Amino acid sequence: MNCKLLTALLLTLLFVFQQPAVGKCNGGKAKGDIFRNWTLTKLPNFTTEQINTIGTIIPNIHFTDGQLVGFGGCNTLRGGKYTIRKDKIKLENIGSTRKLCIGIEADVEREFIPLLNKADHFVVDGKKMTIYTSDNKEIEFISK
Repeated sequence: MNCKLLTALLLTLLFVFQQPAVGKCNGGKAKGDIFRNWTLTKLPNFTTEQINTIGTIIPNIHFTDGQLVGFGGCNTLRGGKYTIRKDKIKLENIGSTRKLCIGIEADVEREFIPLLNKADHFVVDGKKMTIYTSDNKEIEFISK
């Protein structure tokens, strides 16, 4: 076997087997549980009813292969990196497009994105996910 091919194969195997474990929910491994579309239902300063009044698209997130994407209320979320180890979650550098936002959409988005960037741990319970921030604030989502 070619030396370069063997080296590439070994590096690939090392990379694959050193990936962080995916969420621990309700006492067991939840591999795949977090990889759904999650619709925002609750923020610390907003009720579900207030969040549901936002336009035609409710704020949401989706964990893809190494990135968090979604919608913040007015702008598209992009560039967010995440790491998950057991029930710990770290979200970094979540940014968004830069449309001019006013009203409830702007208010929700101004709270939502900074809270995501402070994510510390999470719990998935069936179709509900709660992300807890480093200062113990809760962000709740549902998956349909």
